[in-house]
Amino acid sequence: MTRNESSPHPVATRRPLPESDEANTFSALIRQRTWGNHAQAEGEGFIHALFRGELTLADYAAMTTAHYFIYQALEATAGPLAEDPIAGPLIHQGLNREDALAKDLASLLGAGWQQHITPSPATAAYVARIKTPALDDANAAARHYIAHAYTRYMGDLSGGQMIRKRLVNHFGFIESDRVAFYEFADLGPLGAFKDTYRAALDALPLDEVEQEALITEVVEAYRLNVALFDELEVQRQAAM
Repeated sequence: MTRNESSPHPVATRRPLPESDEANTFSALIRQRTWGNHAQAEGEGFIHALFRGELTLADYAAMTTAHYFIYQALEATAGPLAEDPIAGPLIHQGLNREDALAKDLASLLGAGWQQHITPSPATAAYVARIKTPALDDANAAARHYIAHAYTRYMGDLSGGQMIRKRLVNHFGFIESDRVAFYEFADLGPLGAFKDTYRAALDALPLDEVEQEALITEVVEAYRLNVALFDELEVQRQAAM
């Protein structure tokens, strides 16, 4: 997915919506319907400061802490859905980020790091949303998980790879030091994996109403990401 089609980690250069030769697929529909949310996520703020090389290690640790709580919730939600006929095909152990984030936090914060972190208000709101789908029908929990997983993981596999390079260049990290979160060694070539993931989205047995509900939740996931980055930027400015 070189097109940054689903990224809560916006990149420095905004890209136009690609002309799609997949206009009738569900993954293309999600991309088209949420493209405006990309523009909002790419506004001035924390991520632009990251790409300008303005973050401190404390700023990066704050972002990593937020991600830890978010992925802990997301991956706990995935557990009971592993055999679900809707969500199951989109759950991959190689995507899991909680352990990688724990490794990064141990390096950033030192021994006993678990006792020194708490979710910020924006992080807590994001976690609460992941954990509490509106169970209005039998497939609601699966759709809810897929919406949040798609937004997070596909972003990590796309714009997140650019963020990793910028962090390594800015802070001088060595190999996987403090950026394990962005590394997906178990997935093989990321482009091929993203194609497979999109194909699984396209194959979901959802009717139009269910597709609409999933897209609505993707939009909400973007809103929560924007709120998180806005909060991180406020904290960054206050610490300057």
